[in-house]
Amino acid sequence: SILATNITAHSVTLSWQSVSYKYTSRYYRIFYQTTAGTMNATTTTTTTDGTTIAGLHFGTSYIFYVALIGSGGEGPAGEIRVSIPQDVPLRPSGFTVNVHN
Repeated sequence: SILATNITAHSVTLSWQSVSYKYTSRYYRIFYQTTAGTMNATTTTTTTDGTTIAGLHFGTSYIFYVALIGSGGEGPAGEIRVSIPQDVPLRPSGFTVNVHN
């Protein structure tokens, strides 16, 4: 299973449980698309059990896929759906409100 944490307006950290693999040469391929179907052209690979994906757009929902690749080829991809939150406006500051009666 894939876990999404540290979700910000522009990034998400994905982690997953390591897969037991009889060969030492293995890595994971991470790719994603928006729920509207736009596939990201960039594929990330890692040998660790997690990665942070940056450059996301706030207010957009994504489907992330993680697949194990070894000397025997690519295995089936797991997936997780993540909604990136809208930017939250900061509280206004630096001005004074005067009320006249």
